[in-house]
Amino acid sequence: MIGDLIILSGMILLIFFLIWLYLWTDEQQRKKEVRIKKELLLLEHPDIGETQNGKIIIEILDLLS
Repeated sequence: MIGDLIILSGMILLIFFLIWLYLWTDEQQRKKEVRIKKELLLLEHPDIGETQNGKIIIEILDLLS
């Protein structure tokens, strides 16, 4: 009886850990994609930081990454 509860609680903890790991890796991948998009934007348009809209776009990308 007690052994079954220990096994059940271990399985529940394992499930929560796997869900957390999936969400964490997904977030890291999204941040990496945003950084790459920002770098590409700056390479394609090096003068984008000089305009007000460009500064806003760069700030938004910084917040997302």
